[in-house]
Amino acid sequence: MYTKEQILEIASLPESAFRFKCHVHALINLYKWVRKQWTAKAITEHRTKYELDCRTTEGKLRFALFAAKELSTGLLPPALADSHTSPRTEQHRQIQTSRILCQAIALLPPVPQTNGLEKSPAYQVMGEPVYVDELVRNYKQLVVKWHPDNNKSVEAIGRIQLITQIYQELKSQWFTKYSPLIPLDKIGIDNLQLAMSQQFPWSSQSFWE
Repeated sequence: MYTKEQILEIASLPESAFRFKCHVHALINLYKWVRKQWTAKAITEHRTKYELDCRTTEGKLRFALFAAKELSTGLLPPALADSHTSPRTEQHRQIQTSRILCQAIALLPPVPQTNGLEKSPAYQVMGEPVYVDELVRNYKQLVVKWHPDNNKSVEAIGRIQLITQIYQELKSQWFTKYSPLIPLDKIGIDNLQLAMSQQFPWSSQSFWE
């Protein structure tokens, strides 16, 4: 069984960490471990409690994150007990598993340094993507939300036009000009300030509310 100290780093991750591959890897490993340790009933209760769809990657990541939070606060659902395993053997297995997780966390690559573009208004409209696959995923979600066929508000047409304009511009030059992972000295501080000064008729948060 994991202690608070051993999973605290994972439990303290915000859901925005899902965009970083190193955190995704750690959460998926924890998800697989929890699925082996918990009873079927505990897993079902956990999914129901947090309304999780574990058929998707995001659902699995959320499952692991919430499981880590419950582990760290002592709210762990019942673990799968093996009646044929002696207490001493079970304790040894748990200690070994805990050590493996600690080592995995220690060896995770650092979160990549961004140039700050993801905090600019245009990127906030798109959900602050750091990787191009996040840009594409977020664009599809926004299209579903704001396309006039689905959204009958008077702002829908204007919003979907702005979303599409931003998406096409960012995606067309993502790897050469717009990726938040491009070093700041390559994009230039002037370009960063220009991106930060953009203004739109609607707040970036309103696209996702």
